[in-house]
Amino acid sequence: MDERELVAKIIGGDEAAFQLFYDTHKKRLEHTAIHFLGAGHPSIPDVLQETFIAVLPKLKEFRFESSLYTWINRFAVNFCFQALNKGKKTLLAETEDLEAWAKPMKSEASPELQKALNDEILALSAEQRDVIIRKDIEGRSYLDIAAELHLAPGTVMSRLSRARKELKKRLEGKKAIFESLWRAR
Repeated sequence: MDERELVAKIIGGDEAAFQLFYDTHKKRLEHTAIHFLGAGHPSIPDVLQETFIAVLPKLKEFRFESSLYTWINRFAVNFCFQALNKGKKTLLAETEDLEAWAKPMKSEASPELQKALNDEILALSAEQRDVIIRKDIEGRSYLDIAAELHLAPGTVMSRLSRARKELKKRLEGKKAIFESLWRAR
């Protein structure tokens, strides 16, 4: 069955024609969504569903100037961009929420404890040290750090998380020293 005949049957309400249309294009559209969103992205099923929902009422307008797949794929690409933009807005909102409770470190520790902790921070990799100093010591926002280091806010968050885990591991290895310094304050 050629594309004109298939489209005419779908417009006429033929469910078997729609099923053929769906089965023919679903896998390729899924590959498009994976290309733009990444494998396993939670919006992939939504993109596919939104694509078919948007395409069906517009089939009457299809002029057969391109292949049916090319026309449908444009819908899928647009829905992928919408999903990506929605994700960016969500990330920024989550970042602002995190900023509300992530405050800089205020130290009441002795100078010896502060020096020991500072030495451990300086022993971190430059990448980890940069974010932990900017965020936990200087109290800068994720967005400011991202701008300064030319990184995405999510990258700053993941680097900070890794830096904190590494610092915790280092501190646990020297627990006795830090406990004695803490008690001495």
